[in-house]
Amino acid sequence: MATFEDIKTPSQRRLQFTLANTSYPYANTFRRGIMTLIDTVAFRSDPPGIVIENSDIKILHNDSHTQPNELLAHRISLIPIHGIDALKFDPDRYVFRLIVENQTPETMDVTASDIKVFERRKAADLTESLVEIPGSTFFVPHHLTRDTCLITSLPGKR
Repeated sequence: MATFEDIKTPSQRRLQFTLANTSYPYANTFRRGIMTLIDTVAFRSDPPGIVIENSDIKILHNDSHTQPNELLAHRISLIPIHGIDALKFDPDRYVFRLIVENQTPETMDVTASDIKVFERRKAADLTESLVEIPGSTFFVPHHLTRDTCLITSLPGKR
């Protein structure tokens, strides 16, 4: 029988525990259940071989020979967006942009922190503008490494 040990609640939105005395298949099923049943906000990409009209990810230019558009879109769709109530999220309120170019001879890691976040705001005259807001609100760095999720690595310029 599986047991939960060392249960901690470091914050209102976080729960830590050790799952003990269980098998790998049970632990994996439990993990998948958590990922499926807890409401989250993420980017929606086209499923392989299918183009959907309302994909959240639009790749306008990609000259990477190591990351085709479909793979890059899939990697971006795996990034969780933090700090948002999934049931109240308004996707039309935000614009997320990822513009990265490697001009160095070294390999460059592209992470979630490279995504710029903009909020749509209306002025008094009802004109709309995009105002950049801190991306760290949405893409929280790991507490030990201080890095955000790795999206891809760009090879250096030759």
